[in-house]
Amino acid sequence: MRDLRQYDGLLQFENDAERDAYRQREEDRRKQHDAGIAEGGPEGALKASGAAYGQAVDLAVHGGSADPALMRRVDELAASTAALRAGMIRDGKDVSKFDENMRDDLRAIMRSKGKSDIEIDALLAAHPDNPMDAMKAFVQQDLASITQQELEIVAIKVRENQQDMTIQPEADAVIEQQSSPDASKAMVDIAAKLRAAGVRNTPQPEESSPYHGMSARVPSSPVQGIVRT
Repeated sequence: MRDLRQYDGLLQFENDAERDAYRQREEDRRKQHDAGIAEGGPEGALKASGAAYGQAVDLAVHGGSADPALMRRVDELAASTAALRAGMIRDGKDVSKFDENMRDDLRAIMRSKGKSDIEIDALLAAHPDNPMDAMKAFVQQDLASITQQELEIVAIKVRENQQDMTIQPEADAVIEQQSSPDASKAMVDIAAKLRAAGVRNTPQPEESSPYHGMSARVPSSPVQGIVRT
């Protein structure tokens, strides 16, 4: 839960109010996570894991989906939380409270992204038995919304700022890839996911580009520090 903060450089918000609302959701999940750890047992473990997964999803849909390393973390948290939930069901334990919390968390996340109650209800209705499936579906929707143009902007800015970066030794191989004419492994990973989701490049006029003045840094993961200005 706590080391998810290492991806904060990816966060994108339209205004301070959105950032503050995100931080409040994060704080609420940290309290839920810590309460679950203190409670212990299968119920406490599921509560803590669900809070961590909700935070990872919130982070992903607010800019984090640009980083394949984070998306692998999201998938791992989804799998581990789903396994805990399945174990509870197998042992005849009630997971209705957990499911209710996950639905409420997803509603808050989707509303923060401008989704209407009709859209939220439709997604939840499509996954009535397991709200975690609805969470995963929303993450995929967000991933599919990343445009090829945005990926190209990130790749260019990463290359432009390499001279000013302080990187860990293990990142040298990534930087070497980004300096070559070929796309970095990170960008290849993202592009592959987008193609799998059916996203294709749609050229836009330069004046309609949604981002201006974007910058990036690479401390420990392939693409970090995207800032919308």
